[in-house]
Amino acid sequence: MLREGASSQESPVLFTRGYFQANLFTLCIIFFF
Repeated sequence: MLREGASSQESPVLFTRGYFQANLFTLCIIFFF
């Protein structure tokens, strides 16, 4: 049960982190250009 909760909690966190990094990267490109 603990493993399932951790996996279900990790997935959204990783997704949000990736989305945030992609947004930051795009923002940097727009700012530099």
